[in-house]
Amino acid sequence: GIFHAVGPGHGKVVVTSYLLADERDVRRGVLLAFLAAFMQAVTAIVLVGVLALILGFTMRATANAIPYVEGASFVLIIGMGLWVIWRGLSRLRGKGHHHAHSHDHEHHHDHSHEGEACGHAHMPPADLRKTESLAEMAGMILAVGLRPCSGAILVLLFALTQSAFLAGALSAFTMSLGTAITVSSLAVAAVSSRGVALRFASGMDNRWTRYLEVALMLLGGTIILAFGFLLLAALLTQPATPFI
Repeated sequence: GIFHAVGPGHGKVVVTSYLLADERDVRRGVLLAFLAAFMQAVTAIVLVGVLALILGFTMRATANAIPYVEGASFVLIIGMGLWVIWRGLSRLRGKGHHHAHSHDHEHHHDHSHEGEACGHAHMPPADLRKTESLAEMAGMILAVGLRPCSGAILVLLFALTQSAFLAGALSAFTMSLGTAITVSSLAVAAVSSRGVALRFASGMDNRWTRYLEVALMLLGGTIILAFGFLLLAALLTQPATPFI
């Protein structure tokens, strides 16, 4: 799994670009890499299990059905790229409004009595960011993990010929562990490089630090978007080439 993940696929570009765009916590980046790799194995097991074992598809028919699932994954990747770009543009446009709103809010509290109710509920910004971040992580895991690991598919199809699907499933999970190790190392590099860039910019004016954050978000979203389009275009233009 470690060496297999070095090859094409496995969401390396998508995951690292997303982490470069908007992630500061290395542990969350590693968790994202592991969950995405784990879901790729789950998708492969469920896909082969349902089509071959439950529905009785032949191995060739099972393999030929996989590109449809991959296409759905690529569409979700494109959607994630658009979402990250939209968030970056929204953050860029909303800076002035957010600053004015924060100033007015602080000014209001300076002249209010202690313990006085505001009159309407506010979600704390930290909680809101956490909720949005968790939703984005779930979307990224789904977008990357919906595409089954090609190596796991091969192992599972071979296991079917040997009447050992359970052994194939265990092998797929083992491969996903190796894949997660490789992708998580790239995730650590992406989050660390983002941290270094922001620390370097912190010595400048705060405005430039904010612009750098937005630039990284737009760059990451653009890479995800372009990569999703390239994968989808390659899938739609290539001739049918089953695994077996």
